[in-house]
Order: sequence, then structure tokens, then C-alpha cells
Amino acid sequence: VPALRDVYGFNDDQIEFFLLHITADIEHGDHGVQIRTNHTHDERAQHELTLQLTLGPALTATKGYASPDVEQIYARARALCQQIGDTPQLFPVLRGLHRFYLVRAQFQTSRALGAQCLRLAQQVQDAALLLDAQFALGESLFYLGELGAAHEYLTQGFALYAAEAQSAPVFRVVQDLGVSYLFHM
Repeated sequence: VPALRDVYGFNDDQIEFFLLHITADIEHGDHGVQIRTNHTHDERAQHELTLQLTLGPALTATKGYASPDVEQIYARARALCQQIGDTPQLFPVLRGLHRFYLVRAQFQTSRALGAQCLRLAQQVQDAALLLDAQFALGESLFYLGELGAAHEYLTQGFALYAAEAQSAPVFRVVQDLGVSYLFHM
């Protein structure tokens, strides 16, 4: 402060104004750095999530649905989804975990994941996701022995499948869900 007065000839009002701007610049600069750090962190998480979602089906195909490596991939992807926030990639993550727990005969966990898939599909109002989610929940209920509830979800899902088949949609799933629905009904 003495240098401002002695070297630059600032008066008290000018010094106060100068110090106020220096403080504001520091605060804004720190805020800018934090925004950039968060953005870079989110970008990194998004890239890692894309990688995990590429690895999930590949590991499932090579090591099997029940491989601990498959669980690890989808669990990490789920953590990334929670970190990123609202992302359309959450559905395939939940569905991958659902399949893992279903094949491992952890039917209560697969049921909970199937229910999450259904809520998410209903929330985004996506017919293809709803079709897959109805099947996931119905399939879990089937293996839990809750045949009445399973039949309800499977029947609703098959009705949606039949309606969608009339308009020749492009389904985003690997298997023909119509066959899977009929098998479990």
C-alpha cells in the first residue's frame, strides 16, 4: 500500500478502489480455475464412462454375464454416472448390472435394478427403453417366483413390443425381446 501512495501517487480512495479490484480479480480468477477444473473433470469422467460402456458388452461376450470383471466395469460406470449427473448412459449401465445380478442368481438385486430401469424409461418416455425395462423387471420377478407380478410386466411389455413392431422400429437391444417375452410368459 505505501508503494501505491509513494510511487504512484494514489490517494486513499484510489488505493481502496485498487485493493477492491485486486481482491475481486483474485476471487474471480480462483472461481474461473475451479470452473475449468470441474469441466475438465466432467469431460474426463464422460470419456471414461464411454470407455466403460464399450468394455461392458465386450467383457460380457468374452467372459460371460456373471464374470466379476463385468460387475466391476458396470459398477465403475454407475459411479461415473452418479458423478456426472443426469446422463442417458445410466440406462445401459443399470441394465448391464441387472443382467450380471440376474445370472448370478441375486434376484432381489436384479429386481431393484429392473425397477430402476423402468422408472428411468418412464421418466424419459423412450419406447425402446420401456420395452427393455419391462422385460428386465418381469424377468427378475419371474425368477423370484412372483409369477403374477412377472406376468403383469411381461404382458405389458409384450403389448408394447407388438405395437412397436407394427411401426417397424429399430430396437437398441441385442436380442429379440418378443421371443424373450414369450419365453417368460
